[in-house]
Amino acid sequence: MELTGFTEEQLTVRDAISAICSNFPNTYWQECDQNERDPKEFHAALAKDGWLGIALPEEHGGAGLGISEATMMMQTITQSGAGMAGAQSIHANVYATQPLAKFGTKKQLEETIPKIINGTWRTCFGVTEPNTGLDTLKLKTLARKLADREVYSISGQKIWITCAQVASKMILLARTTPLEEVKKSGQGLSMFCIDLARSKPGLEMRKIKKMGGRAVDANEVFFDNYEIPSSTLIGRENDGFKIILHGMNAERCLLAGEALGLGYAALERAAHYASERVVFGRPIGQNQGIAHPMADAYMKLEAAKLATYHAARLYDVSKTDESIPLHSVGVACNSAKYLAAEAAFTACERAVLSHGGMGYAVEYDVERYLRECLVPRIAPVSREMILNYISEKLSIAVSGKSPALVNVAGARNLRAGVDCQPATSTHWRVYQHRDSEEEPATKRVRTVADNSTETARGPAAEEDAGSQFPRPKCSIPSDEGRTIEEREIPVAQAWNSSSTISLVDRAFTLHNAAPNCLPATNAIPGGHPGELRPDNSEPEEESRPRMLDDLNSRSGNRLLPRLRSFTQPRRSASAELAMLLPSRQAAALLVDTYFDRVHWFMLIFHQDYFRRQWPMLYNHSSGGLSNDHSIGFISTFLMVLAIGLQYIGDHRRRLLSSYGIDADDLKERIFSVVRAKLLDIISVGSLEAVQTCVLLGTYYLYHGSPRLAWPVCGCGLRIAQALGLHRKISIVNSESSSVAADVRKKNEARKRSWWAIYEIETFCSMTYGYPHSIRDADCDVEPLDPSAKSEDSQSPSSFDQPLSGEATLLSYKYYMSKLSRITKNVLTELYHIGPNPAGSPKLNNPASSPQHTLKTVSQFDTRLKLWHKEIPLRLRFESGVAMGAGYSSPDELDRDIGGSGPTFENHIYQLQGLALKLGYENARILVHRPLLSYKLVTKSSDPNVSSTNGSGSTQVDPYHLCLQACHEAAISISDIISNPIVDIVSATYAASFVSIHVFTAGVTLGILSSIEPLTPRSREAKVGLHRLMAIQEKLRTRSVLAVQGLEILQRLTKLVMEKELNTMLDLSKPMDSKLPLRESTSNATDGSDYLQDAQLATRQNDPASNPTSSGSFMHAAVSVIPEMAMPVTGPFEPDDTTTDNCLQYIENPALSEALYDFDQALLSHSSQCPPRSEDLHDSSFLPPPDDEFAILEQTWIWGWDNLPPYE
Repeated sequence: MELTGFTEEQLTVRDAISAICSNFPNTYWQECDQNERDPKEFHAALAKDGWLGIALPEEHGGAGLGISEATMMMQTITQSGAGMAGAQSIHANVYATQPLAKFGTKKQLEETIPKIINGTWRTCFGVTEPNTGLDTLKLKTLARKLADREVYSISGQKIWITCAQVASKMILLARTTPLEEVKKSGQGLSMFCIDLARSKPGLEMRKIKKMGGRAVDANEVFFDNYEIPSSTLIGRENDGFKIILHGMNAERCLLAGEALGLGYAALERAAHYASERVVFGRPIGQNQGIAHPMADAYMKLEAAKLATYHAARLYDVSKTDESIPLHSVGVACNSAKYLAAEAAFTACERAVLSHGGMGYAVEYDVERYLRECLVPRIAPVSREMILNYISEKLSIAVSGKSPALVNVAGARNLRAGVDCQPATSTHWRVYQHRDSEEEPATKRVRTVADNSTETARGPAAEEDAGSQFPRPKCSIPSDEGRTIEEREIPVAQAWNSSSTISLVDRAFTLHNAAPNCLPATNAIPGGHPGELRPDNSEPEEESRPRMLDDLNSRSGNRLLPRLRSFTQPRRSASAELAMLLPSRQAAALLVDTYFDRVHWFMLIFHQDYFRRQWPMLYNHSSGGLSNDHSIGFISTFLMVLAIGLQYIGDHRRRLLSSYGIDADDLKERIFSVVRAKLLDIISVGSLEAVQTCVLLGTYYLYHGSPRLAWPVCGCGLRIAQALGLHRKISIVNSESSSVAADVRKKNEARKRSWWAIYEIETFCSMTYGYPHSIRDADCDVEPLDPSAKSEDSQSPSSFDQPLSGEATLLSYKYYMSKLSRITKNVLTELYHIGPNPAGSPKLNNPASSPQHTLKTVSQFDTRLKLWHKEIPLRLRFESGVAMGAGYSSPDELDRDIGGSGPTFENHIYQLQGLALKLGYENARILVHRPLLSYKLVTKSSDPNVSSTNGSGSTQVDPYHLCLQACHEAAISISDIISNPIVDIVSATYAASFVSIHVFTAGVTLGILSSIEPLTPRSREAKVGLHRLMAIQEKLRTRSVLAVQGLEILQRLTKLVMEKELNTMLDLSKPMDSKLPLRESTSNATDGSDYLQDAQLATRQNDPASNPTSSGSFMHAAVSVIPEMAMPVTGPFEPDDTTTDNCLQYIENPALSEALYDFDQALLSHSSQCPPRSEDLHDSSFLPPPDDEFAILEQTWIWGWDNLPPYE
């Protein structure tokens, strides 16, 4: 290694450390590695001369040197042959003590630092957890302070803790404030310097077998109410994350030095071997095939060395020089770690290859170096995360500007015509020109030019031509005063202007003039990218006003080549998408398939409009692409075709083959190109871009890839908000009925897209526990109008306004949107998912007490019941009853291309009714789930009080009533198997939707059956499980979710049956006489008799079908929630003060045990391989999922994280 340029101190450190390392030959390190023995002799030798305190202040007994010298020490250690094992044995002692030295108390420093420096104590660093990884802000290890004593009780788990087996101290990062209570993500964490007292209860360690660095132990550390003194706290409570940040950049430098030393050591051995190994009469080092790769590796090491010591010097100088920005130090240190790790890997790999077969031999050491060089590539932060970090900081590093001035998200917003700027209000909107309310009517009116008077033809005009909502274009002020559509924001909302363009508008207003519409405003916040024209686009002369020519000559309306690709999609994107268009005949078949199988479920755009528009994509003369359509509409059209390809049957597949179309190949090509051009599509910022995101996102969502669906739908959400789809627009009355009808139709299309986004967000939150990104307080858009096609009907202004008139096919979307609104409120208030409103209660607040939870559940149950009563008869799904004549088989549906008429209409109503029923029943389970965790008991401190109220009536346990509600909802879902529509739903877009709800019902019945084994309700639940698995079997040919769900339900059923068998054989516990058992049929001989008998039990226990039955639990006389809808002084909560003081809610042990059983089923599933494609009936229908076990996320409401607090 070239030593020129190093300081005297660095070279002195190198010589001294080299002298110590010379006493530890390669055989020592080989023996430590092979026997996994800690190099305690090496640690003691360094401690003897005080090198462990090289970077600690002199006042604490350290050497007072900088990170530059410490980096040289670590490099010298690894380069000596010790490798990463030697470096890691002291790494934490050098790095982890930095926060302690800066923020520790005087007592901590006096007791701890000297013993670490002299080697008496060794330390380790406890941050990483198995389920959070690099997401440090989400750490779950909890340090709970005990009020009665000055101690903290720690519970949690850490992983990859180096040297924990030999350490006496641990620098621990733990959570002292629950994550849901902190206002900022960086709060709530605290740092401790704790003793690792292995003899104390609550501490357990397990070694992890490793690939490299075997001499140094790596561990899992488990804390179970492990108590530590309060005096171990470093700094202030909840400031742990700020403290840990001090020193992270230093660790990057140390790791970079360790990697460099490893790389140089490997090259030294490779060069020595190449000079001695003779083949074909000369040393192999004389061959360029050996020499050149080693030379390349050496130069990479030299370059990384320069970056490393530059970063170390910058870090040291930044402590005293405040002019050096912190982000500059971070970029330098992370870059050094990345470059050094990559260079070391190249050198180590080349060393092994240069040794040939001998590179595998332990005695040559290079195989050990190759194994160990992966450590700096992965730990403590991977190379990929460093690339993420550098890419985010790139613009800062290049420009030198403050991070506050560089916002990558701002660039995306600018492209969409949005600029988010600091404001006093929490609301934002896209700025739109509008006249002041005080402006007299005689002043000039800005108008929207119609198609006949468009002022320009170019990309903007071309995009608008294909859009359902042409962007408003500014025209020359006119005296005609045509109607202008603009959003009227009430003054009370106090919306802040969101763009610089607003200042322009106000400046012109001050001069009593309307601002001219400049051709190029894309560089100004709030400007429209659609107003720009590329260099090669020439407008039509006859439609080009001279005013624009004058403005062009003055302002130079020419796009800079470097900026054009960022301001609007490239022409090639539209061309590439257009190349995928199949023949017009094939496209017509696929469009019909979409409207037959998918549209009824999505209703994202007007069918009539879409059917009129898509043929215009085809030029009648050549079959090419028409210039009148934007990339947004082309992408939406292609998504329609791709989804149609997913749901073609055998008949339609044969028709496509006759047109020369390979359905699977076309579908794959469409998805591939749409994914590749997604940024170009969303950069348009049009309504069609929203529709494309919805279609692509829901395709992922319903085909086993929710983690792909989430970001894609998130793009659609942001575009929708930028377009103001979440806001109500006022429609100015017009004398022309045709104009009013057109405006109304456009408004309904806007609402369709918004409510589609809203439903997807809610469905993902409900199903997978994902955060909800929409605040209802920011949205005032009206509900969809089921009678929008009727010019005489009045659109509902809110969901509180009842619908009038007969049900239509659009009514389904109205009721599903309303149900989504209720469900979102349930997720926010009961599960605290999504943006909580101001003052929303947290889990440990009194507002989240069992009584408050009970009241909230009661309110939501009432809302759900009222919603269910509103559903018209045409959309009510009845099990075993067909709502009019429909299709008898999927093949019949497949042959009815472009379905219409009574049969098709009845078919659609049945599917919509099924979707509404499943959504309702699943919402009931979601609402009642929290109360299953409670159990109402008599306080043990007062044994003389029974669980009765003053009147002597038995206190009703809400747990039992909610258990009954969840049970009935899940059983109701299982009953759908008797309806013929279930055999056809697999051929529609709702197949996975049904599968997801069926899986949820199955999990519910499995858990409830496990709570009450050997009871009539458990027996009924097992019958329901059998039906639900049968439904999944029907759906598995088209839904990967059904395949995975069926497997989990089968495993869960086996656990339930095993538990019942154990309960039956356990003769030490008497059967619960409070739960009457039905007499079983004595002549039952096979499974079918058992099912019939259980179904009879279901009907007898059903209050609706048999009100006098006593077999139902709690006599079923008490409706599930009529009492809950009453004031809290009803049977759910005692109205007597004495009784209230004698009763309490505790954790329900039966549910906890059932959740454990269910958790075992999930663990069993996750340990198995994913289903093989040949196991599926027709794997060609299933796209590859991004997560093999995505369905496991659907069980989140039964997870331990959602258990509410108890009294």
